[in-house]
Order: sequence, then structure tokens, then C-alpha cells
Amino acid sequence: MPSVVLLTTIDPTTNVVPIQNISSQTIAAQAEALELPLCLVAVGLGDEYASALRSGLHDIPKQLARKQKSANIRTQDNDVSTISSLVFGDLHLDDIRAWREQTFGMDYQLRFPIWKKDYVSELLPSLERLCIKTGANIYFSNVDKEHIAFEGSEPLWQIGDMFDWKFVQERNRVDSGQVDLMGECGEFHTCVKFPGMD
Repeated sequence: MPSVVLLTTIDPTTNVVPIQNISSQTIAAQAEALELPLCLVAVGLGDEYASALRSGLHDIPKQLARKQKSANIRTQDNDVSTISSLVFGDLHLDDIRAWREQTFGMDYQLRFPIWKKDYVSELLPSLERLCIKTGANIYFSNVDKEHIAFEGSEPLWQIGDMFDWKFVQERNRVDSGQVDLMGECGEFHTCVKFPGMD
């Protein structure tokens, strides 16, 4: 099994990533650009969500083995047939991390590599450098109009606008509202598009 496999959840009725508003086709194109295998897990809400994720994680090795077999890819004898750890991109929401630890911590090693890293001095400059290096662009894929409409005005960003964290930072300086620079509190969600993606 590859050392890294991407996993994301989709709404089975729309084939869209819930909340982020990103189509499964876009997710597949991202995985292809990164040259990483992808597992899409159809989920419902509530208790069904965790159950569907557990089932999806359990099925990943079997799915990859089927794909390798159909593509005539020979596997190494020492290929790992189970998942040992899960990596999450959580930034600072304690309740979300606690849920992940409670739900998956007994079965997997959990990693949170960007947890509580400083946005301005670490994460966002790194993101900018990566975008320059890869030619990727970041767009708003979903916007919570209540969170980002300052003083009752129209939302500052629309779905499809290019994400610019320095603009978000500047708006926080001049307006009374405070928007998380990476939208971690649900103010907005973004989508990375690599060269060649529509």
C-alpha cells in the first residue's frame, strides 16, 4: 500500500464535499495532480458519519489492492496492508480535535502537523511559497455570509474569488469583525487548483 492515501468525505446525493462545496471531480483532479491515491467516502450526518469513516478506512487497503491488480501493478512483499496513522489538517479547534481523538485514537496513531502553528509567521507564508512553486491558486469554495459581511454590508468575497489572506488580515484591521485568516471557524472554505485544473 502507498505510504500516503488521501481520504475525503462526500455527500452521496450530490457528490460534493459537505460544507466545503467542492465536487468529487475536483477532489479527484487534486489527487491526480499530487500523484496520490484517493478514497472517497460517502457519509451522512450524525452518528452515521463516524461509522461511514471507519468503514471507509477499513476498506482502503482492499480498494487499493483491487486498483493495483486491475492496473497490473506488482506490489512489494513488504507492502503494508493496514493503515497505521491518520493525519489531520486541523488548526486550533479543540472540540474537533477531541472528537477525532475519541473516535479514532484507539485504532490509529493520530497526527496533527499544523496544530496551533502561527498563521502569519509560519503557515500562510509557507502556503504562498508552495503556490508559487507549484503554480497552484486558491479560491473561495464556500462563504458564510453572516461571518464575513462587516457592518451589515455585502460579503467581502464570493465563491470563485481568489483567496488572499493579506486582504483578510487588512479587513480585520479596519473593520469591527474578526475573520479567521484561514476560515477555521467556518467563515469560508477554499479550494486549491493546480495547473491544468478547470
